[in-house]
Amino acid sequence: MIPKEYESISEFKTAFEIAKQYNWSKEEMKIYDYVFMQDWKAQSIIDTAKEDGWNEGNEAGKMEIAKNLLDTLDDETISVKTGLSIDDVKKLRD
Repeated sequence: MIPKEYESISEFKTAFEIAKQYNWSKEEMKIYDYVFMQDWKAQSIIDTAKEDGWNEGNEAGKMEIAKNLLDTLDDETISVKTGLSIDDVKKLRD
């Protein structure tokens, strides 16, 4: 139990939670580890989805910018400025 004067300090809360774990049975530790791993796995899936979405959006944005530059700039300049390959820029012209 956390003394009242330390309840509002997050570091003490964390320390007391860790200390409580040392009194857990093997079964309680097994359950804790399972729940922790499930939470970690779910967060990993979310993080991966966010990154994939960002990458797809970023690539789509590059293509849109390149399309808007086709009537103004040559393929090499568009490639350099957008990060797209020259082949991708040429495909947009077709």
